[in-house]
Amino acid sequence: MKNASSTQNSSYNALGRHIEKHQIDREGQPYNRTRFLWDGLRMIQETGPNHPTSLYIYTDQNSYEPLARIDTDGNQEQHIRYFHTDLNGCPEELTDENGKILWECSFQLWGKRIHEIEYEPIEQNLRYQGQYLDRETGLHYNTFRYYDPDIGRFTQPDPIGLLGGFNLYQYAPDELTWIDPLGLAALYDIGTYGSLNGTKHVGDNLQAHELIRHEYLKQLGLADKARLSSNPSIALDLDHHTRSPSKDSRGIGGVHYHEAQIRAEKGLGRNQFASTIKEELDITSEALRRAGVPEEKIGILRKKSERFYKKISKC
Repeated sequence: MKNASSTQNSSYNALGRHIEKHQIDREGQPYNRTRFLWDGLRMIQETGPNHPTSLYIYTDQNSYEPLARIDTDGNQEQHIRYFHTDLNGCPEELTDENGKILWECSFQLWGKRIHEIEYEPIEQNLRYQGQYLDRETGLHYNTFRYYDPDIGRFTQPDPIGLLGGFNLYQYAPDELTWIDPLGLAALYDIGTYGSLNGTKHVGDNLQAHELIRHEYLKQLGLADKARLSSNPSIALDLDHHTRSPSKDSRGIGGVHYHEAQIRAEKGLGRNQFASTIKEELDITSEALRRAGVPEEKIGILRKKSERFYKKISKC
């Protein structure tokens, strides 16, 4: 990126993680160099000329919601700053150990700044979960692409293509309750078991769930040990997929938990199935419903699964 007086260069590693940015003056000399350190796909440290080295702490090991940051400036003592976020994890205030507000910002819908106040010379660039404000461009770095808060859209198409939906630049259906920390597949995306587990989905922290169980197809002689890559599936996180109510952050339980409950209610064991495909799909659809998956998504997945079953069973 260039302006009248300088050029900005950014460097990325093989996983697409932003590891450095700096500016180059008219004489070709670099300045304002900022470096980023990562733990997996979460930024955990930044070091730059205009701020101390900051180590980021998140609310838990699977979260992108910031809890605190530890600032160190040379040989001076460390200072702990605490994030205060909205209901969707976007920082609104940064305070010190005594609760004094050091920074605050209010935002319009989709993340555009209304006003930002620094009560002390401290820079705070975290935005929506997984986003980092690049002040030189005004864009939010979102791991696999950049997000423009002025228009509420990504500036590059979805790297997973049409599997993420027809709108390749959409951030999320609702910024108040949805997040997209990686700029990848969204929760409840529908595809096939093969596509949702493909290389384009590496790092999205979602799992493919088949509405027609693989074990069911095996018992009917329609599949062997290998999963059928064309089996229609839905992308679920751990809460919606495999966790029990006690481990689910929502306290509801995932689809596997509810499917086992429904089968037990019908006098069936874990790998005992209904006598017809309709009854079997009734069970697996109800499990998704109890796990909190939207009805619209269940309906789409069921129709695709019915067509898939009709094709492979030739009935």
